[in-house]
Amino acid sequence: MIATCIADTRFVLYQLQALAAGGQVRPLGGRHGVLGPVSARIGSNGFSWNHQEGMPSTPIGVFSLPMTFGYADPGTKLPWRTSTDNSGWVDDPASPNYDTWQTKTGNDPWKSAEQLHVPVYQLALWINVNPGHTPGAGSAFFVHLPVSGATAGCVAIDDPSLRWLLGWLDPAAQPRMVMGPDSVLNQ
Repeated sequence: MIATCIADTRFVLYQLQALAAGGQVRPLGGRHGVLGPVSARIGSNGFSWNHQEGMPSTPIGVFSLPMTFGYADPGTKLPWRTSTDNSGWVDDPASPNYDTWQTKTGNDPWKSAEQLHVPVYQLALWINVNPGHTPGAGSAFFVHLPVSGATAGCVAIDDPSLRWLLGWLDPAAQPRMVMGPDSVLNQ
């Protein structure tokens, strides 16, 4: 089992020794670092326990990593989806497609969607912050390529580290992302 930890503006990847029954992560035998720390960018409002759509903060918690996407599969073991000019992640809380990847047709049942075929998403990893797709509870959280400033809530890391991460993650290990400030992670 693996877990990634975000602490302020550092990204550290740890490998945990075991995954207990029921999917609960247990650091049986400890953990050891396998990547980082590397520089990271997070939401301009920092971390938040109570994320809402449109709030530029990075959620605190433990989240699954179900899919990767971008322009061309770098050889990841996780499920991969290739983006096109019509690929979007619906961020309209009034839409029945909220917090899902959709292909735009021009007659879509949403007012807004995050464009997925853009340079920062040449390589990306979906952080499943809102598994129930609860309207307004946040959508389109990814680990993606660097940006010049803060993100809208995603985590941005450098290209070589992201490529390494996408190649290393194994769906059989049920990877999770643990995000939050040092003050929370060190409890």
